[in-house]
Amino acid sequence: MNIILLGPPGSGKGTQAKRLCALYGLRHLSTGDLIRAEIAAETPLGKEIKETVERGDLPSDDVALSLIEKDLATNGQGVVFDGVPRTVAQARALETLVEKGALTAPVVIKIDVDENQLVERLSGRRMCAECGAIYSTTHLPKEEGRCDVCGSHTFITRKDDEVSAIHHRFRVYHEKTAPVQDYYESTGGLNRVDGMLSPQEVEASLVKLLGQADKKVNMS
Repeated sequence: MNIILLGPPGSGKGTQAKRLCALYGLRHLSTGDLIRAEIAAETPLGKEIKETVERGDLPSDDVALSLIEKDLATNGQGVVFDGVPRTVAQARALETLVEKGALTAPVVIKIDVDENQLVERLSGRRMCAECGAIYSTTHLPKEEGRCDVCGSHTFITRKDDEVSAIHHRFRVYHEKTAPVQDYYESTGGLNRVDGMLSPQEVEASLVKLLGQADKKVNMS
């Protein structure tokens, strides 16, 4: 099974992707993680795209797709795509992989949210400086000031979570990524869940939807 999660920044795609991976034994394939890994490793590509990402812009389709294809070739499929496709060109490129037999057709799900509330959610996010774990006003460490994962006491705000960058990310989303939703809707392949519910309720909605999708595949 392959799954594509769509939604604006802060809609909970990353959180739900990790939950679905644990439930179904899938891999979490996040273009954001792949890009940040390149930047952290200070590869030539990472150095090239660092300024682009810190401005809140998206790397080119060619960069994103090359990282995705490299990951699939190395680690195989059975993934939850998080942050891809971000453009219609990327959506079409994934369909080409399906046509080639390199990728099983994914289930596409849009997480619907209220963007005004998302700005508040994103600007309140903090990242562990040591391991990269994400916390927010609705997801605090169990022990105040101490990361649940690695025990670090150092937290930072990612540059792309600063208020000016957040508003820029939304503009980029509406210009480049929102049309992906229209693209999948036009093909009849778009499913939706309410992302303003609690994380547990969103997860339950996703599990129900995926169960229905699996039945359709088995019946076809």
